[in-house]
Amino acid sequence: MKIIKTLHLASFDGNIGDNANHDGFYKYLKQNKTLKFKIDELEIREFYWKKKYFDKQFVDLVNSYDLLIIGGGNYFELWVENSPTGTSISIELELLEKIKTPILFNALGVDPGQGASEENIQKFRNFLDLLIKRKDFISIRNDGARKAILEYVGEKYLDNIHHTVDAGFFADIPEPSEYYKSKNYIAINVAYDMQDVRFENITYEDFLKTFKNFIDKFLKEKPTDPFFVMNGDLLTNVNFENMLEFHTKNSAIASMCVREYDLQVPYGVVNIEDGEIKSIEEKPIHKFFVSAGIYMLDPECIDYIPKDEFYDMPTLFERLIKMNKKTISFPLREYWLDIGRIEEYEKANREYFEVFNA
Repeated sequence: MKIIKTLHLASFDGNIGDNANHDGFYKYLKQNKTLKFKIDELEIREFYWKKKYFDKQFVDLVNSYDLLIIGGGNYFELWVENSPTGTSISIELELLEKIKTPILFNALGVDPGQGASEENIQKFRNFLDLLIKRKDFISIRNDGARKAILEYVGEKYLDNIHHTVDAGFFADIPEPSEYYKSKNYIAINVAYDMQDVRFENITYEDFLKTFKNFIDKFLKEKPTDPFFVMNGDLLTNVNFENMLEFHTKNSAIASMCVREYDLQVPYGVVNIEDGEIKSIEEKPIHKFFVSAGIYMLDPECIDYIPKDEFYDMPTLFERLIKMNKKTISFPLREYWLDIGRIEEYEKANREYFEVFNA
C-alpha cells in the first residue's frame, strides 16, 4: 500500500462542526484499499492570529508533502480585504505557483456574508483561475456555497468546482472528545439547505416538530440559579463572577452589561431659544450607555418568555420594566469587541494574544 504524506490545513481546536467534518472525511480516506494517508494537522487559526504566515516557509513546508488538504471549513470568504485571494487563505499568487504539491480543497464554504467588493471578487476569480490551471481539486459544501459562486463569481467556474455535502454527516463519533467533555454547553446547528441529503429519512417539517419538542422538554427543567445569556459575536474578558455577585447583591431579576458610547456631532451645534442664538458648541461629544449583549437572568424570567414566537432581550427587559421588576445595569469596563463588524473582527485578530495572553 502506497503511503501519501499529507498536510491538512484546517481548524482543529474548538470547532465542533469542522471536527465532525474531518472525522467523516478521514473515515472515507481510511477505506481506500491502495493508498494510506499519513496526515499531519496544521491549525489554520495560527495564520489568522499572525503566528504563521502564507509565506515562503509555508511553501517549502507544503512542498515536503505529497498532498495538501485545505478544509473543510468556511475559508472561501469573499470579504477579507487585505488578502491577495480575497479569502482567509491569504497567499500571494506568485507563491502559490511555487507550490508543486497538489491541493485538495475539501468542502469549503463560500461566504459573502460581510460584503463582497468587486475588487475582492476579482481577486477570488484570479485565485480560482490559478487553481484550475494547476488542476487542483476544488469542492464546496451545501447549496449556499453554490449559490454564492453563481451570484458573485460566475457560473462558468462551477464546471471546475465539485459540489459536496459536509462530511460531518458521515462522522462516526461514539462519544465527545476530552476537549468537549470538559465544557458545560450544548451546541446545536440547524440548517435548511440540501434537504434531500440532510432529511433523507424525515421531512424538514417533522424534524422541526421533533426539535421543538426536544427544546420544550429541555426548558421544562428550569434552572434554579441565575444564568448568563450572551450574544455569540462578542469577544470580551468581562469578569462574570463580579457580575453574578453584583446581580445577587442587588436582588435584581435581570442585569444587563452596559458600555459607555461616545457620539461626536461632526458640526458646530447651535443652541437657539426663541430664534436667538444662545451658544455654539463646536463638534460636541454626547455620551450614552449601550447594551453590551451580556445578561444575567433569574430563573423567573423564563416564565415571561412566550412560546412559539420571536422574543429578543430588549423585548424581555421592556416587559420586566413595565411589570416593575427590578432590572439593573452592570457597567462593563473590560475589553469588549463586537466581532460581527468586520473592522472589529480584524482588530480582534490583531489584539487577541496580547489581551488574553494566549
